[in-house]
Amino acid sequence: MIEELLHEAVNRAEWQLIILAMIIILGPLIAERFKLPGMIGLVLGGLVLGPFGVGALTEGSLDALGGIGLLFLMFMAGVELDLNLFQRYRSVAIAFGLITFALPFLFSIGASLALGLSLIGAILMGSVWASHTLVAYGDVRQAGLASNKAVAVTVGATVITDTLALIVLAVVSAIAGGAESGSDVSPMLIVIKLVLGLGVLVGYCLFLLPKIGRWFFAGLGQDRLLRFVFIIGALSSAGFLSALVGIEGLVGAFFAGLGLNRLIPNNGQLMERVEFFSASLFVPAFLISVGMLINPRVLFLPKTMAIAAVFLLALAAGKYLAAWSAGRRYKFSSGEIGLMFSLTIAQAAATLASTMVGLKLGLFGEQIVNAVLLVVLVSLILTSVGVKVFSKRIEPETLTLKPIGRSVIVPVEESASLQQLIATAGSLALADAGIVTPVAVVPEHLIEKVRPKAEKLLEKAEQFAAAAATDAEGVLRIDDSLHQGIIRELNQREGSLILIGWDHHMDAGELLFGSLIDQIGSRSPVPSAAANFSEHATERIVLAPGVNLNNSGYFVDVSVAVDIAVRLKNMQSLPLVTISPESKLPGDLKLPDGIEWIQIDPGLDAIAAQLHPGDLVVVPGANLRRAFGSDAQKLVDAIADISLIVAAGPYRLNLTSVEFSPDNSSFLPMSMGA
Repeated sequence: MIEELLHEAVNRAEWQLIILAMIIILGPLIAERFKLPGMIGLVLGGLVLGPFGVGALTEGSLDALGGIGLLFLMFMAGVELDLNLFQRYRSVAIAFGLITFALPFLFSIGASLALGLSLIGAILMGSVWASHTLVAYGDVRQAGLASNKAVAVTVGATVITDTLALIVLAVVSAIAGGAESGSDVSPMLIVIKLVLGLGVLVGYCLFLLPKIGRWFFAGLGQDRLLRFVFIIGALSSAGFLSALVGIEGLVGAFFAGLGLNRLIPNNGQLMERVEFFSASLFVPAFLISVGMLINPRVLFLPKTMAIAAVFLLALAAGKYLAAWSAGRRYKFSSGEIGLMFSLTIAQAAATLASTMVGLKLGLFGEQIVNAVLLVVLVSLILTSVGVKVFSKRIEPETLTLKPIGRSVIVPVEESASLQQLIATAGSLALADAGIVTPVAVVPEHLIEKVRPKAEKLLEKAEQFAAAAATDAEGVLRIDDSLHQGIIRELNQREGSLILIGWDHHMDAGELLFGSLIDQIGSRSPVPSAAANFSEHATERIVLAPGVNLNNSGYFVDVSVAVDIAVRLKNMQSLPLVTISPESKLPGDLKLPDGIEWIQIDPGLDAIAAQLHPGDLVVVPGANLRRAFGSDAQKLVDAIADISLIVAAGPYRLNLTSVEFSPDNSSFLPMSMGA
């Protein structure tokens, strides 16, 4: 009687959830006590309490949750990829991505054939070890090496390896699925169907889905709860479309993550909700379900250990040779090569996904799966140890400038142009998958009087951001100094840009002694910009880089101006025109192809002559004369209905305060000076 009751209780969903919660809580804690990644604790928890262990979790009890977790795992793999790093080092990242995929892929195919796998199974096994998961990337960031070129190239290469691995998975599953069903359709027709299916899937996930997402976020999706529901629907629709075209759903989930990458900034509230939903239950359930497949009796057989050793050798040899050859080609140090190897040897997301599919299709047997899981565990240990060892051999970057849209800080005040200011900040943030933080600073002695008004202002700013499909969270800061309060919030939020509104005519006091904009901009450790908006809708972006008259800060100011202009062009789908006395940008700065370039004479009047109502003009701060007057104000006054953004590097934004040059004939006589 008692045994029957216990058997019935163990098979109830409530009991399974109790055990699941216990493993999710305790597994990572125990693993981290031994300096191992938390996911190892989840896998081992599934092994110990699963059907091959004490039997607290019955066979198949986590199949549904684990299946959803697999979709979320691949979706998060796409969302968390840093596409900005991929863009910055695109050519090097593509080259390294191809070689760090190809070598383990080929080595593993050879090893798998030698072990007796079928050709189609060997090809899938090759893709299993060709990808990598950046499990230890958090340790790299803590070491201050996130901006190191070798690290950036490795992160960018992940886009290539994961995409290629999942394409191979799609091809293999389509062919194996056709063979399993006994279909007489020729392999060529299967491949053609697969290529067409992939085309439909890529078109939906990478082109249509982002447009639907921006439209939804700017409308109904201004409600944050509905944004989260949309993400669930988008993920599910990509998986469903994959199934319709004969491709594994996890491939669609990965591409959906790539497509929505910029709409879900890594530091934003939406990402927190998605991560919480997936990381608290579904992804751990998948990892535990993987552990439940490990059979200790099979795992520790000499043959299983031998198979694992062969796979590990193919994996390590391929990944090391790829890192070594790329390091030699691009002149990375030995420490950087070791770090690239340590990052790329880690196997988790795509590896586990492909292995589970191979098991389901009958391409891998129990012994192969156990060997793969053993190699995964060893690779996670190697990556953890390797990153810690090689990080100590590399000097952190002395100066790191993040992409300017990663975290945009916007001081807010009651203004007719607040919506345009927030929308512009949103465009810059979307370009870099970043977030916008509106900040209102209230002096402590005025807190009771001013706080309600400041909170309403922040609520309005959040509504404007939501209408621009941007993730934003307003912050009320109590500080007796307005400019110091903004700088303190910037440092606390790890801001990448300060965008300051400027919509009033500067009075004599500001022109002589400087404005709040100057106080903030001259103290900002990151790039900053001041924006003056007209009531006319923006129809064209105009970049006016000017010329360098031996100003030490000219290049960095122009760099920020170019970054802002190009991002606004791309995100707002507006034409970009460059007007300058020069025929090209300074140094190695470049604009996208197809940008109109108008060469003019130096001077403010020559610039004004080229402007039209609806223009948004972006200028570097180094090109503004500031001596008992402001060229910025003159430019705004010169043409009605134009908007202006003055861009500057760290500690450099200064619109009004007096700066005398050694030559009294000109006060900082840049190309925009009269």
